[in-house]
Amino acid sequence: MGILDRLFSFRKKPAPVPAKRATRNYRPPVDLNGDPIMQHSRFERIPSALGSLRGAARNLVHTNPNASRATEVRVEHSIGTGIRYAFSGAPGYDSRFFTWATTTECDYEGQLTLYAIQDLFCRSIVEAGEGIIILRDGKAKDGYLPKLQVVDPDLLDATATPKYPDNRVVQGIEIKPSGMVIGFHFSFDSGQGNRWQEFVHADHVIHAFERKWPGQLRGIPAGVQVLTKVEALEAFITAALAKARIECCLGVAVVRKPTMDDGQSNPLFDQLASQQAADPDYERPTHLSPALIFDVEAGADVKAITPSSSGGYEAYIRINREDIAAGYGVPYSFMTGDVSRANFASSKVALEAFYKTIERFQANTLFPAFQRIELYFREAYELAVGVDLSHLDVTLIPPSRVSFEPAKDMQARAQRMSIGTMTWRQACYAEGIDPDVQYAELRREQTLFAQDGMTFNFGGFLVGAQQAAETEAAENAAIAAAEAQQGPEL
Repeated sequence: MGILDRLFSFRKKPAPVPAKRATRNYRPPVDLNGDPIMQHSRFERIPSALGSLRGAARNLVHTNPNASRATEVRVEHSIGTGIRYAFSGAPGYDSRFFTWATTTECDYEGQLTLYAIQDLFCRSIVEAGEGIIILRDGKAKDGYLPKLQVVDPDLLDATATPKYPDNRVVQGIEIKPSGMVIGFHFSFDSGQGNRWQEFVHADHVIHAFERKWPGQLRGIPAGVQVLTKVEALEAFITAALAKARIECCLGVAVVRKPTMDDGQSNPLFDQLASQQAADPDYERPTHLSPALIFDVEAGADVKAITPSSSGGYEAYIRINREDIAAGYGVPYSFMTGDVSRANFASSKVALEAFYKTIERFQANTLFPAFQRIELYFREAYELAVGVDLSHLDVTLIPPSRVSFEPAKDMQARAQRMSIGTMTWRQACYAEGIDPDVQYAELRREQTLFAQDGMTFNFGGFLVGAQQAAETEAAENAAIAAAEAQQGPEL
């Protein structure tokens, strides 16, 4: 062993590094050289850039008609007049929930029904990238009245400090070292300059957004993808309008000669000369404007500059609007109302693809949020009434689809029911109808027809008056017998 090897053998060995538990720490992306992207970058995965991106996307919806209409289309086909709830197994519960949902007592501010809250919540997801609802506790005569407060995502306090030790706050969301979301920090404003901070536990917050990558904490607005497209389109339209104004300008130059044709002095020329002498700042016009009339001296060379007309405006605008529609995930004809280049086959294919996107958005983003609303109400109802509703079956009913061929769609649905691949309840759900409500309505009509001794045949659906009357009488007798066994109410 050499002397150098012997010296190095006495060197203190480094202490072993203890293993760390894997956490969901935020890892910002890097550029092609492996360097982190600057914090002022507009890349949407940089937390510091998300606020500016969200502001630009929301301003786009409020100022650009294409973005505004695309947002309306997404909300209309995702929510419609409201995503309804169908219950089975608790008659008293569904009537109380219906009363709570169809009145403003469900709103924390007392202005919206549950279905209007759904519309606002979905609009916030499309426009701002995420929707937030705080589950509040309310009071009522019957002892239960949950309240829903829709909160603007911009109210999340990105500068807040963690409420619990060892946690950290990312864009207003407090998370554990393991990555679990603990709660949300809000900075509310009364509108009169009074601001206050509030921490709300995650159990009382519904935070929904379309997830683009694992570990995502905040949503990305849909308009982020089309910001540059809309900016370029607006600049192009502004330039096209300016060019059109120039093309519409018509100017007349009046040449005043010093002498007339007969050799006498021209009084109009003398008048122009005196005006120019009296006004040392007199200048000929340098900008064209409609109906411009100006004077020039004799001998001046007057040339007309006429901008040449050029086409291609419609094609360029249409291509950009198609990109905007694709960025928001809506069909071009739905956003613009332009069906000049559409035919039946292409429209049907586009509509099917659009509804696939809507169904995925409903199933992965909207339905889990709306199920939490019902569970929150159910917990309050169970505590107030003292019943167990764990057996309750709840179904969310989205709005029905727009059909190009209603007769063929109904025929296909009837064939599926005949071979057993679809039930009658599923057919009602596809139409956006609660099957229990529909069944009760059919029975009510049967009873009315039976009272008048009428029989109707609606296609293959035969309404038998005598059978309806017998069924109704049997049900009434069963209800009377059950009430007799229970005895009088206390």
